[in-house]
Amino acid sequence: MKKITYLILCSFVVLAMGRCKKDNLPTPNSVTTITTSARVGGAVVKWKLPSDTNMRYIQVRYLKNGRVINTNASTYTDTCLITGLLNKLDYTFEVQSFNRNDVGGDILSAGPVKPIRRTIDTTYTYAEIPLTAAMLTTYTQETTEGPKTNLVDGNIATYWHSAWSGTTAPLPHWIQISFANEVLFGGFQYWMRQGGAASDRPTQWDVQTSTDGTTYTTVWTSLPGLAVDPSTSMFQQLVTRPFKTKFVKVRILTNQGSKTYTNLGEFKALAATTVTIDREIEAETNYK
Repeated sequence: MKKITYLILCSFVVLAMGRCKKDNLPTPNSVTTITTSARVGGAVVKWKLPSDTNMRYIQVRYLKNGRVINTNASTYTDTCLITGLLNKLDYTFEVQSFNRNDVGGDILSAGPVKPIRRTIDTTYTYAEIPLTAAMLTTYTQETTEGPKTNLVDGNIATYWHSAWSGTTAPLPHWIQISFANEVLFGGFQYWMRQGGAASDRPTQWDVQTSTDGTTYTTVWTSLPGLAVDPSTSMFQQLVTRPFKTKFVKVRILTNQGSKTYTNLGEFKALAATTVTIDREIEAETNYK
């Protein structure tokens, strides 16, 4: 019993000595030379570290919606990136060093700084443009099978076939669309001929546009070696950036094999609708 009492007393003495030692920690030297620089939706706070090592952490503080936000930084860094700020507001930052007993040094302030405004991003949604055979011109066109009507009849079991009989022109073969009015052309969808040979299926496309329906300029080219299976699937190609036009020529540059002809089960044109997202307004709405 006396031994246990002695050990408890010794423990209290050790804890008291440790507490006194901790309580006697000197106040840490303060950071100096505080600067701020704007970033998109944020700011960088930078300082010069003191020469001593009697620090546990460095704290950066600022006001956000009337609340004090604390961000702790390591004693080995001299920079802190603050994000989630708004361009319409100015921010002032406080920087303070703390020792292991959470005793702080001098408080230094920097700012005000106004964050750089976030971007306005543009995306697109896509919808089918109704097509009729009268709007289409195909090159080349096989005379014995696969009329262009089959491209837009809503049935992938029928097919269009470019010329293969007699003397045929080499690829590219194409589908030209003449719209009644200018559209924002975003791309196209297509289905392979059902039951046809895989060697006939398109593996690379490009798109040309014209102001008069006669002179065309290439505005987009797909990647080579596009997938051709499964034949029942819908395949889609979106141009890099939609463009306004009244005349479009969608060209088949290569096919799976070395044939000089090609075919398709169905074809659809896609109109793009511009969707703009103001990231700064989005941030203001979600500012907490």
